[in-house]
Amino acid sequence: MTLGLLGVPWLIWGSICLVVGAMYTVVRPHARQPASVHASWLRPVLRWAHALVWLVLAVSCFLRITDWSGAEAGANVIALLALPLYAIFLVALVTDRLAKT
Repeated sequence: MTLGLLGVPWLIWGSICLVVGAMYTVVRPHARQPASVHASWLRPVLRWAHALVWLVLAVSCFLRITDWSGAEAGANVIALLALPLYAIFLVALVTDRLAKT
């Protein structure tokens, strides 16, 4: 088994990411009703973005297990895609919370 972060195999890390992503698919922040058309992007972002971040991280972990050439570099690029997705989720979460006050 290919050892990954902290000596834990990438297969385990990927499985953990899938479990956390599944949990965020079921348990999620609830957006209030958008006050305007401009805020209508909040609902799908709050619903799916955090789970998508964990799915992207899981794909990155599973890609590291393969012996394909360039898999490590591809896995790094995929893992970095999670960062802007998470930033978008945080902006939506803060925007929604500020609108409630």
